[in-house]
Amino acid sequence: MIDDLFVGALLIGWTATVHGAFMVAVLAFFRRHPFRPKRSLGRAAMITGIVLWFFLAIVAEAWCWAAVYILLGVFQTMEEALYFSTVSFTTLGFGDIILDEQWRLLGAFQAAAGMMIFGWTTAMVFDAVQRVYGDQIPKP
Repeated sequence: MIDDLFVGALLIGWTATVHGAFMVAVLAFFRRHPFRPKRSLGRAAMITGIVLWFFLAIVAEAWCWAAVYILLGVFQTMEEALYFSTVSFTTLGFGDIILDEQWRLLGAFQAAAGMMIFGWTTAMVFDAVQRVYGDQIPKP
């Protein structure tokens, strides 16, 4: 159990660091490019790009967890580790692949990390929509 706690804390910290780096990149983009497209298609393309950027972050984070599962010897193949990592990170948790007793708490930590990351991503996309479409939102 102590191993789960230690590895889980490290991975959650790493996941937050990776996601934070992706967030900083989006914020830097908005600082460097204060323009907002005038046309709806351009604005939609900007939001789509930001959503895809954060999706890339989530994929990278799931791969990191999968790599640790392989390093710990929890799974034999990367496909199996990545599958488990993805269904855990998204909290889908099919249950068709499970962790041994020694590491099963790690799956719960990954699900908790995924919930936090998806919430954080939602907040960032919401912020981006406000920045891009802010001039079109009627003031009360």
